[in-house]
Amino acid sequence: MKLTRLSVICASLAALVLLQACERAPSKKGISTSDGFKESIRNMGGVAVIDDVVITRFPASGDQYVSIEFSLNAASYMLAATKQVLSDKGYTVDYELTPYVGAFVKIDTSSVKAASWSGKDTYRDKHHPKKPAKEKPKPTTMRVKNAEDGEAFESKPPFYMSKSIEGDSVYAAALFGFISSFPKFHDSFSANDTIRENLSVIGERIRAKYLLFSMAQGGSVSGAKSAAQGLFTGCLTGIASGGMVMVSVSTQSAMNSFVGLIDLDTKEMIWKNSMRFEGGDFTDKKFYSSKNWPRTLLYHLPPRGSK
Repeated sequence: MKLTRLSVICASLAALVLLQACERAPSKKGISTSDGFKESIRNMGGVAVIDDVVITRFPASGDQYVSIEFSLNAASYMLAATKQVLSDKGYTVDYELTPYVGAFVKIDTSSVKAASWSGKDTYRDKHHPKKPAKEKPKPTTMRVKNAEDGEAFESKPPFYMSKSIEGDSVYAAALFGFISSFPKFHDSFSANDTIRENLSVIGERIRAKYLLFSMAQGGSVSGAKSAAQGLFTGCLTGIASGGMVMVSVSTQSAMNSFVGLIDLDTKEMIWKNSMRFEGGDFTDKKFYSSKNWPRTLLYHLPPRGSK
């Protein structure tokens, strides 16, 4: 009996140690700040939030394609998670927008396949509780608004533009110019006149002093999919060398994600962080819960009024 009790105690202690290890603060490896960051963060109250997310699907059969549906879902989850974390840290979110899907993406071919929404092995089917258990899944289909035959269409980035900016061509162009240049020039905004002009237009439209911009590129791989090469460049090196590049296929689900806080008055990136996630379901809302994406990317963003 004593041995059994001792075993239970040891197991409990081991579980406690494991839990404490899991609760450790995320790494600061991807974080960098500007010289004036502490002063800026001390005065920051409200912030605008903009994101751009691209999710590529790798179905069990058929070709890979950019899922606009999955991308917009993920962008929506990311916005909600970002707003919650900022609120918890004492900030207010004055503006939010997902203007594009894939404005930052570079491709190594003339075009790639994209689909407005996806078929039977995707998010829609995992969340159909009334679906008969014996019903056999139909082959994956990709239906798009501009393809009568229901097949995926060839497209170049960006794969989608929000209707909310269609009526303001100047703002739409400024957003696209900023986001498409972001991976290459995120460390040198103040030295690039075009980007400064784009940020000035954005600042005027959103009426905010600070902008938190997030971008992510992920691949959702079917469990039955077999692949040999990687889809993504490394997040840190990819951004530093001019952007995330879509190439070939992937061995597992993965996501490169980057977040940056910009002072729209000085046109400076004052805080940034980046991370590569592997093996998760980046189409699932749970991934963007407080313990996953936002905890990793935004954990070390100081709370409001920090000294």
